[in-house]
This record gives sequence, C-alpha cells and structure tokens, in this order.
Amino acid sequence: MSADYPSDRRAILPTMLGNALRQHELMAGAAVHLPILQWATHIGMVANPARTRYVNDQRTQVDLAVRVAASAEVGAIATFLILWPKGSPVLLTLIPYGAGPLSYRGAVVAANGYGAALRAWVDLNRFWLYEELGLPAPPDASGERKQNDALKGLLSGSDLYMADFEVDPRAPTAE
Repeated sequence: MSADYPSDRRAILPTMLGNALRQHELMAGAAVHLPILQWATHIGMVANPARTRYVNDQRTQVDLAVRVAASAEVGAIATFLILWPKGSPVLLTLIPYGAGPLSYRGAVVAANGYGAALRAWVDLNRFWLYEELGLPAPPDASGERKQNDALKGLLSGSDLYMADFEVDPRAPTAE
C-alpha cells in the first residue's frame, strides 16, 4: 500500500484526497487508543489554543486548495461553452482544465500536512485531557492504552464506565 492510502483496505475511499484524510483520521491517537474521530471535541476543549489554531490553519489550506481545484474545473467548463462557437480560441479551455488537477494534487499534499498536524495535536494535548478528566498521568504507554480503553465507556455514556481518579489538591473540600 502506498503512504497515501489507509493501511486497512476496508477504509480505502475512491479519491486520493479522501484516502489522505482517512489515513490520518485512523492514525491520529491510534498508538495510545485515543482515536481522533471520537475524542476531537474533548481534546479541543482542553487543548492549547495556539496548537488548535495551527490545526485550523492547516485545514484552511486544504479547503482553499479544494476550492481552487473545483473552481478551475468549473472555469474550464464555462470557458469551453463560451468559446466553442469561436473555433480555435476554445483551446484556452486547457488552461483552467490543467490547473484543476494541479490544485487537486496540492489539496492532497495539504491534506497530508493537516493530517500530520492532527496527529501532533492529539499527541501534544492528550495529557491536558487526562488532567481535565481528573485522571492520573499514565505510568507508561501500556498503562495509557489500558486507561484509554476504559475511557470508551465515558464516550458512550455507559454506566459501566470505571476510572481511577486523581484527587486535585486545588479542589474545594467538603467540610
């Protein structure tokens, strides 16, 4: 499999852009069992704002490249329809027609940058999440994966959810 495709064949999508985005969606947080698609809202609420701005800037780059690609293709169609009756000037249609695939490839590159930013965002902000949830810092990667597997019940609202909370010394005490 190419680096631009998800490793799981069932996750492959029909477009290069979709596959680039899906690959990073599946990889972000996977090493510590904290999948981005389930935890993005929680992490976003506790994340460092500068890091979140960076991820948003990367997403904006993807959006811009996709819009340029789509506009180029629409422009090619419009140019063709307008210039068709005029004969050889219809060849000008090749300019926006050629710009579309180039911009689309740029969108795939931007999607890989966005995906890398998402992965770093999860990696760098997950301990803020644990702290805000009142959980102790995991002792090692294996303990972190075990703790995060237990957190799945929190997301689903399961009454079977169990966690070992850390007492916050700043928290008010009931006396």
